[in-house]
Amino acid sequence: MNCSTWNYLFKNTGFLTALCSHIVASVLSIVISTFVIVKCGHLTFHVNCKILILAMLLLYIVHSITTIGLQAYQFANYVTLQNPCEFLLSGEACFINRFLANFCTICFANLQFAIVAERYVALWKRSIYETYGKKLGIIFAFISVLAGLAIVSWTIRIEEIPAMPYCTTSSPRSLERITTLCYLLCTTNVITLIGVATLFTGNHIAIKSKRFDLSSSYQLAENYSVIRLLLPLSVFQNISYAFLTVVSAVLALLVNKFDYVTFRILYLLVYVIPFHNMISPIMIWYMISNSQRLKSSHLKQIVRRNGKVDDIYFGAYSKMW
Repeated sequence: MNCSTWNYLFKNTGFLTALCSHIVASVLSIVISTFVIVKCGHLTFHVNCKILILAMLLLYIVHSITTIGLQAYQFANYVTLQNPCEFLLSGEACFINRFLANFCTICFANLQFAIVAERYVALWKRSIYETYGKKLGIIFAFISVLAGLAIVSWTIRIEEIPAMPYCTTSSPRSLERITTLCYLLCTTNVITLIGVATLFTGNHIAIKSKRFDLSSSYQLAENYSVIRLLLPLSVFQNISYAFLTVVSAVLALLVNKFDYVTFRILYLLVYVIPFHNMISPIMIWYMISNSQRLKSSHLKQIVRRNGKVDDIYFGAYSKMW
């Protein structure tokens, strides 16, 4: 591509605004995710579920830091250099950014699936689940991260990335593998959503059977709390990933219908993961807070009900005397 086209792109207000939107969304994601991580110390969720939620929040931060580092650096060079063509981002720097961004995106899907899997084990082994301690949470988090590393290593390869004035999330050579990855992540998200629905059904059947001890009762109650958190989060992630996959595919098919600058702006805006990372921790905190309010309200009702029973009992007893 000739230098005049690059210059026109880098001085385009729409393109620079799109870059800024990613930076702002990523900054907000870091602030919100950090706040939720601090508050997670007071969670009443099971420790294994808490480990997986914290891992997801930490990866929101990692992805956001990666986005800020790249986009802010590129933005600063585009607006300060008289000739942005003089600016070339090394292939190694672009590779690191692509690797981390895609790794985090994969892990988001893996960890949601892991939360569902962890709750399935809790449902299946509910009477003895507490004896497992933190082991399952750590194992599921480790597997999610390891799978993310394996998949992204197949998807992104350093030898394919030359020095360039603008680093995107994919290159022409890796586009086919990136497309396959997007379909894989969408499939994982759909399976997770189906898993949440199946978990709800299984949990409901287990409660209706009324054959459980105190440990089983606790795990079944925890499942409902996790379902309240995971259902909206899973739906939102399905929408985000599906939007990214479908619209990217449509743009790729219609690439000849747009001039290069318009295509680049649209393609940048289609990458909604920074906005996904900004909204998801808000949803996590809202659903957790709501779940805790429901638990507190339920406990107060029980105490109030027992208090009324005691008042009736002692009132009748005092009349006898």
